Amino acid sequence: TTEIYTLSLHDALPISIGYRAGLFHPATGYSLGLAAQTAERIARAAADGPSDSLHSLASSIVDDLRAELDVNLRFARALNLLAFRTLPGGWLRSLVFAAVYRLSPDLLARFYAGRATVRDRFALLGAVARVPLPRLALKSTHLNGETP
Repeated sequence: TTEIYTLSLHDALPISIGYRAGLFHPATGYSLGLAAQTAERIARAAADGPSDSLHSLASSIVDDLRAELDVNLRFARALNLLAFRTLPGGWLRSLVFAAVYRLSPDLLARFYAGRATVRDRFALLGAVARVPLPRLALKSTHLNGETP
């Protein structure tokens, strides 16, 4: 038998997914993959059987997905902060990306899907940590203006 939802006015409200729901990958800015994943989960849950409110069901699924991805998305934001705010210059960021892209394609796929394991996160941090930092020429000047 096919169950039919009785839609209420509350169900006509838009459901936020993708960027609006905070579901995007901070390292890439991509939201389509997570939006599609969200839509698929909502469709699957709706097909499993009726609930009192389609809107409540969808909102719950979005919240669950956000919680499920939280650790990985926070990790990706931290990597972004490291690459774009902490490290000097674009050339150094390109060294970071080159180091990261030498990692296994499976690890990168998990990272970009928001599914990196703890081991994956350590490998990513290790790749970034191995990037050689430039030697900065520091000048020491005495109070009288002379350089030692």
